[in-house]
Amino acid sequence: MKEEQWINIAYNLKRAKKVFISLISVNIIIIIVKTYLFLITGALILMAFLADSILDILNDVISIFAVHRASKPPDVDHPYGHGKYEALARIMISIALFFTTFEIVSESLNRILTGSSMLVISQLVLYLIGILALVYVAISVSELIVAKCTEVNILKASAWHYITDPITSIFVLVSLWLVSIGYCLFDIIGASIICVLVGFSALGIFKEASTILLDQAVIDSKRIRDAILAKFYPKVVDCHDIRTRTDGFGIYLECHILVKDDLTVKEAHDLAHKVEDFIRKRFREKLFHGITIHIEPEVSHDQAHQ
Repeated sequence: MKEEQWINIAYNLKRAKKVFISLISVNIIIIIVKTYLFLITGALILMAFLADSILDILNDVISIFAVHRASKPPDVDHPYGHGKYEALARIMISIALFFTTFEIVSESLNRILTGSSMLVISQLVLYLIGILALVYVAISVSELIVAKCTEVNILKASAWHYITDPITSIFVLVSLWLVSIGYCLFDIIGASIICVLVGFSALGIFKEASTILLDQAVIDSKRIRDAILAKFYPKVVDCHDIRTRTDGFGIYLECHILVKDDLTVKEAHDLAHKVEDFIRKRFREKLFHGITIHIEPEVSHDQAHQ
């Protein structure tokens, strides 16, 4: 990958790191507010709400570590770069989302078993929870905007985590009011809705990140082969062993091209460069970190398969 591409990626990751540092500062304030709400109400659901914010800070710390590592260029120990640290962090965030879902289910059951209908909730508590919901909306929208500008997927994953927090806030607000007047069943109803939303978000994040860590192909091999043969046949007799993978930021491609055996080394080398340039133009919507093309003479290939 060209040096300027790494510089651009490093710059975007640096912006993402600043966002996560800001989020930690905001979450500290949110934790103080939630702690106050729990202390004045004694509501167990607010304890779970507080635990969710502690989980948010842990996620942000993981994300800072990930973008710090991912911003480093390739080196001797990591010839393909450090981009997969970002995908690994997203896996950890998705797991944290699953735990949050379990937490909400458990807390909903606890609300019924502990007789939450006797709780007395003041208007101040409801107002503060409403403000927290607006704060979470601002956080998630801001992250999604920065994620779109920087194309840093971990910001998108974090934003989807925060987008569940306004919903959780509304759930807490409505649940506290309804349970306090005797409708304990709304604990389960609200929790079920939130768990579905959080669960789908976590599953999507986990699935996307796992394809990166497991080196799943990102471009159909047949598309690449057909495009190369349509452009360069008969100079390129065949194209095989096509492999593509991504680190979450760009694509690495490897392939073998079968060429006429009467080509000189220089002619075959120049042809490989033309194929590489063609691939970059043909799939211009993709960012290629590196394209490696192996050249095989037609005769040698035929002998190898006899």
